[in-house]
Amino acid sequence: MSVNCFKCNEPVESDDASVVCTQCFYSFHVGKSRQTPKEKKSEEDGVDAIMFANLVKQVNELSCLKATVADLEASVEMMSSKYDELLARVDKQDQTIESLLKRVEKVEGGQQVELRQLKEDMNTLEQHSRALNLEIHGVQSCPGENLLSKVNEVAEKIKLPAVTQQEVNDLHRLPAKGSKIPIILVRFANKGTRDEWLRNRNELRTDEKCCIYLNENLTKRNRQLLQRAKTWADDHGFRFAWYRYGRIYVRKESGETAYLIKDECDLDKIVT
Repeated sequence: MSVNCFKCNEPVESDDASVVCTQCFYSFHVGKSRQTPKEKKSEEDGVDAIMFANLVKQVNELSCLKATVADLEASVEMMSSKYDELLARVDKQDQTIESLLKRVEKVEGGQQVELRQLKEDMNTLEQHSRALNLEIHGVQSCPGENLLSKVNEVAEKIKLPAVTQQEVNDLHRLPAKGSKIPIILVRFANKGTRDEWLRNRNELRTDEKCCIYLNENLTKRNRQLLQRAKTWADDHGFRFAWYRYGRIYVRKESGETAYLIKDECDLDKIVT
């Protein structure tokens, strides 16, 4: 590939005497590499013009870049503002949700308290309706039996006078549970007679061969609660769990405080 002399613009052949400038790397014919002051000045002016043009170009590019950066900063600031606004909305929504949850919990808590009280009131009323009832366990049944006579046999064992038909409002056996002897349910005409039978029931324990015992006629809920109280007492070192007149109690030791148990929540409140 041929090159031209930078001075005369004539081709520099391979057999021509030529030199290459070590500064600008242009080729020259020998004797033409030197420049006159005017030529040198003209060349320098050309170089300066090129450099100035390049500088102007770079400045323009920087100006464009500055505008781009300004646009980016404006976009970032706008996004930051929207993000702050979004955070504020989310925080407000969180506060609203928390407030609603508290209201729901309050309503549900109130409903639970009301439901618990309603169940307790219904159970109390049902137990009160059984205040005249007495359960007699362990009396063998037979076809054509006279239940009043069997009841009076028990009265004799607990050292009480025989009851008359007028002193009993209702008398029947409850359905048998499995192979157990059907319970005799007596509904007395007055509570005093029923309570007297309960006070004297310990007389049945004097006969080791006697398998008869007397109980109050508890509601289903109270029977379940009594069983729960007995289990709780065993687990927590309480010696006594009993019922009296339809109410259930637990006590740790003789002479200590007796706790009235209306529902299972009362057991959890006892400090053991």
